[in-house]
Amino acid sequence: NNLSYEMYRECLRIIFKQLMDKNGSPKKHITESDDYDKKYDGIRERFIEEVVCSSGDPPMQVAAKQVQAMLNARSEMAQILSGLSMNILIILDDVWCNEDIDLFNFCCSGFNDPGSLSMLITTRKFDETQLPKAYTLSLGVLNELEGMKLLGWELGLAENFDFDELDISDRMFFLEISRKCGYLPLAIRMMGRSMKSISNSTSEYTLDNVLKQVVM
Repeated sequence: NNLSYEMYRECLRIIFKQLMDKNGSPKKHITESDDYDKKYDGIRERFIEEVVCSSGDPPMQVAAKQVQAMLNARSEMAQILSGLSMNILIILDDVWCNEDIDLFNFCCSGFNDPGSLSMLITTRKFDETQLPKAYTLSLGVLNELEGMKLLGWELGLAENFDFDELDISDRMFFLEISRKCGYLPLAIRMMGRSMKSISNSTSEYTLDNVLKQVVM
């Protein structure tokens, strides 16, 4: 599980601030300009459970206390959401642990299910275990030619450039960069844009040099 209790509690507080006004009532309108720090002194009364551990507690006991506190906080948020009559979308971006998803699934905590609650989850970790009532859209990654083309376009090549005209060394260079990026579109675009700032001289424009410069 990637989430600590402190991180999780802060996430729940942010969700609460987005949904409730300073009096603790559901907002009629939600805007990006809300000043969370100044308007919501009452948030201190929510998700206040502290995890108390002693120096002699074994790691498993500390972890158990953290998990129990997170489950209690999830139940508190589920109770809050069950009383709201609004459509709620929770977005979890780049999730690596299924346990993290379950902590934001407020429909399984014993309260009236908020039927208007939906979740949008993006992840690079494929898991055959489907969540209940979940729809899965697998976007996959690029193939070799698609990776080469995207990298070339980010480097400034024309959209209709004939990649068959590349000599073998340039083709292998493009392929290796795409492989290093795992054929992920975002990684290839970031790599291509970073490469634009590197000198095009033959002595510097090598695979090792490019990778070192981009990582730095």
